[in-house]
Parts: sequence; C-alpha cells; structure tokens
Amino acid sequence: MVGAYYYVRIVKVMFFDEPKARFLDVPSKVGVVMALSACFVLLYVIWPAPLVNAADAAAKKSVLSEGDRNDPCSRSDIRSEARWRTLHAALSR
Repeated sequence: MVGAYYYVRIVKVMFFDEPKARFLDVPSKVGVVMALSACFVLLYVIWPAPLVNAADAAAKKSVLSEGDRNDPCSRSDIRSEARWRTLHAALSR
C-alpha cells in the first residue's frame, strides 16, 4: 500500500498540480553535453556491438594470462591440482 501511495502521488503531482515555477535556463555548453550523452545512449541501445567488443577487448587485455609470473594463482606456482582447485573455488566466491 505504501508503494501505491508513493507512485499515485507522483502521478498526481505530475499531471494534476499546478506548476510552481519555470526551470532554470540551461547554458549552451551543458545542452551540448546533454545532447551528445543522449546520442551516445541511443546509439548504444540501437547498435551496441562496437562498444561491447571494445569492452571485451579491454577486459581480455587486463586479465593476466594463465602462465604469467605475476599471477599468484598460476598453476606453475601451485604444485598439486587439489590445492589449485581449492584456491580457485575460494577466490571465485
């Protein structure tokens, strides 16, 4: 019931109450930034593949390779398979 009151009140304020004051004018630079942001969001909604591919490539570059010496979970550093599985399970929680 509380949720219904909250949302019905928003609809009441939006559509039935008299406006209190005008919004402030938006400076032209801020308007340009908002328009570019809106275009970026719409482009991502319509055609997300380039951004997803770029994010995927960045994530693959940032992940250490399995045989990297700086990787504390590398199989070469952990001698037994059981210890590696235990460590992997603990870190993936």
